[in-house]
Amino acid sequence: MKIGIITFHRAKNFGALLQCLALYNFLTKNGCDVEIIDYRNPVIEDTYRKFPKLKKNLIKYSGLFLYSLWNYRKLDCRDKNFEKLRLTMKHTKEIRRNDCDGLDFDVFIAGSDQLWNPIITKGLDPMYFLDFVKSGVKSTYAMSMGTVKNEHFKEAVFDKYIEGFDYISMRESDAAEFIKNKKTKNDVVQSLDPTLLLSSSQWDNLLKKDNIKLPEKYVFIYYVKESPELIKMADKLAEKHNIPIVYINVYQKKPVSFKFKSKVYNIVQADPLDFVNCVKNAAYIVTSSFHATAFSCIYKKDVFILPHNVTGSRVTSIADVFGIQNRIYKSFEDFSKRFENDKIEYNEENYITLRDESVNYLNNVCKGK
Repeated sequence: MKIGIITFHRAKNFGALLQCLALYNFLTKNGCDVEIIDYRNPVIEDTYRKFPKLKKNLIKYSGLFLYSLWNYRKLDCRDKNFEKLRLTMKHTKEIRRNDCDGLDFDVFIAGSDQLWNPIITKGLDPMYFLDFVKSGVKSTYAMSMGTVKNEHFKEAVFDKYIEGFDYISMRESDAAEFIKNKKTKNDVVQSLDPTLLLSSSQWDNLLKKDNIKLPEKYVFIYYVKESPELIKMADKLAEKHNIPIVYINVYQKKPVSFKFKSKVYNIVQADPLDFVNCVKNAAYIVTSSFHATAFSCIYKKDVFILPHNVTGSRVTSIADVFGIQNRIYKSFEDFSKRFENDKIEYNEENYITLRDESVNYLNNVCKGK
C-alpha cells in the first residue's frame, strides 16, 4: 500500500515535525510504503526564514536583523538539525501548487496538524484539502482547524472541499462535531494526535544521544506565545524546589521580552528530539503548548498547564483524555492557590479507547474499507 502524507513537515516547529515523524513511523512499521509529499506552502516557508522580512519601521527591523545575525550560527545549526531529522523520512520531489504530476498513491492522508487553520496559512489552502488528487483514497488524520468559529468555515468553498473526502478524522472533539454538522457524506471521527500513537518506549527508540546538556533536575517551560503568567508559574516551582529552569526560545529571531528570577538554561539550537528529551527528563513542566502537554502525558510527567486564551481547547481536550483536568489553570493566581494540593494521577482508560479507535481508523483508511 503506497501512502502519501501532506502536512506541515517543513515547519521548523517541534510539534509539526514530531507529529509527521510519528505518523510516518506508525504507518511504516505497519507495512505501508510511505512518502511525505514535499509541498512548500509559501506562508509556512516565509514564517521560518533565518532573517526577518524588511519592515517599514527600520529601527525595529534593524534590531531584529542584528539579533538574527548575532545568533546566526545557532539558528543555522538548529535548521540543519531539523533537516537531518526530516531526511530520515522518504519524500517526493518538491511540489508546488500547480505542479502535482507524478503523485501516484493508493491513499492520500492530509494531517495531522492545523492544516485547516486559515490563520496559519492565511486563507484555506486547497492543497491541504487534497483538491489535486485525481484517483486514490482521500483522507485526513487528526486534522485540526484552530478555532471552528473562523469565518472561512462559513464559506461554500469549505463545504465543497470537505465533501471530496472518503474518510475524515479530526483531532479535537469540537472540530469533529463541527464537521459532522456539515452533513458530509461520510462519518467523522475524533482521533489522537499521531505523537500519541507511539508509546514512551517507541519514542525512546527514536531519541538519539543527548544533543544538549541538561541539569540533573529542572523545571521545563515551553509556551505558544510569550506569557508573563507562565514565567511566574515556572519561577515559583523553581524557587520552591530550588532547581533551575530549562527554556527553549521558540522566537528564534528576536530576544525575549521578560526575565526569569531563577537560574535559566536558555536553549536555542534544540531540534525536535531534543525537545522530547527536555520533556522526558524534566522534574516539572509548565506549558501552554499542545505537544508539550502530549509528551508530558506520554511520559506521565508532573505538568502544569495554562491554556492559550484562543487555541486552548486543543490543550484542554488532551488533558480530558488523560484525566488530568485538575492541572489546567486559569491564571498565575489560580495556580498559586492550588498547585501544592493538585496531585496528578493519569487515567489511561479513555486514552487506550481512543488509541484503539485511531488505529482502527487508520487500518480502515489503508485498506479502503
